[in-house]
Amino acid sequence: YAETEKVIQDLLKETGQTVNVDIKNETNSGGPSKLSPEGYLGYQRMLDLMGSGKTSPGERQFTLSEDISPNKFSFGGSWNITKESAVAGSDATLVYNFNANKVFLVMNPGPASGKVKVTLDGKLVEQKNAGKDVKNGYVLIDNDRLYELIDLRGNPGNHLLRLEFTDGVEAFAFTFG
Repeated sequence: YAETEKVIQDLLKETGQTVNVDIKNETNSGGPSKLSPEGYLGYQRMLDLMGSGKTSPGERQFTLSEDISPNKFSFGGSWNITKESAVAGSDATLVYNFNANKVFLVMNPGPASGKVKVTLDGKLVEQKNAGKDVKNGYVLIDNDRLYELIDLRGNPGNHLLRLEFTDGVEAFAFTFG
């Protein structure tokens, strides 16, 4: 973040703009807006975003953590953790404690189309807070792409997102806006 911010500031200065932002006070774990950072679900790029630490490759049974720190997530149920993704097995659940206005997740349906149930702060997500890909609290995973799960309509905040997956759905990376 700091490197990118410095380049932007240098370019602005070249155009004669005055820049008064102290870069050293910004952090990579959220920048000036304190948004949740991008998060990867495959073991190769998972950056300690699970409250219990990194996980190892292969199919495992997970127990959801009762207390998930901000910007952390927890797997529940059966998951096959691969180099680049996490593939949902039976009772696959993922809970993420995020701070953002929008939540996106790159997913692939696997061998057949899949479905993901979306809850926000313990309740099935309502249309007023649902991302464009969520209908009646569910996302149909029909192709490999970025899905918009949450849209808080300009009211970012800290929330608990719970996703319940059908078998075979492959999840890659979260991004936040």
